[in-house]
Amino acid sequence: IVKAFLVVLVGAIIYTVFVTRKIVQPLKRLTAAAKEIADGSTLEPEGLVVKANDEIGTLSKVLSNTYSKMQEYTVYINALAYRDSLTGVKNSTAYSEATEKLNKEINTGNPQFGVLVVDINNLKKTNDRYGHNIGDELIVHTAKLLTECFKSSTVFRIGGDEFVVLLTGKDFENYSTALTQVDNACDRDYIIVNGNVLPISLARGVSVFDPTIDRVFKDVFTKADQAMYMHKEECKAVRA
Repeated sequence: IVKAFLVVLVGAIIYTVFVTRKIVQPLKRLTAAAKEIADGSTLEPEGLVVKANDEIGTLSKVLSNTYSKMQEYTVYINALAYRDSLTGVKNSTAYSEATEKLNKEINTGNPQFGVLVVDINNLKKTNDRYGHNIGDELIVHTAKLLTECFKSSTVFRIGGDEFVVLLTGKDFENYSTALTQVDNACDRDYIIVNGNVLPISLARGVSVFDPTIDRVFKDVFTKADQAMYMHKEECKAVRA
């Protein structure tokens, strides 16, 4: 009887240890995975997947699905945070981050990029005469025009009527041609308001990063901004 009891006792202990490990270890893995998620991990933790057909396996699937939904929601929120709600192009927040990145590249190397500054002519007059809805339509037309002309560059709306295009890739190599495309597109594009033709009129200026004189991104932007205001004056002279 004693021997039988000892055998049963040992078997019970072994079985208990086995069952405990089977339950506790996956739970520890899930706990560690949950902590990684709470700490802001952008990668799905390995411990989040537990292959089992019991309650722990169900819990693992629920947590994994929850994590996937959280990632989708995070991507959606980030898109909202960096997109201009009216035009869909990048906003001033995204622009600030892009310029910080370029400043780091300027400090560590010799990046090739240009800056195009664009301003919508007479937007205030348009708002006063036709209403802000028409002004918004002008802004949307401008954003669409710029994204169509500059395929390999990022377009930012940094103010009410001001856009910036960071010229890269083929747009940087052929920015003169791209500027001509912008002018031609403006000549073709217009809005009909109460039977009146309202043209798309843009003032633009461009500057290319020159490592011999430009120390920070602002140096390049300032040159492009000055060129834009010179072009705006030319537009006023033509209209006069």
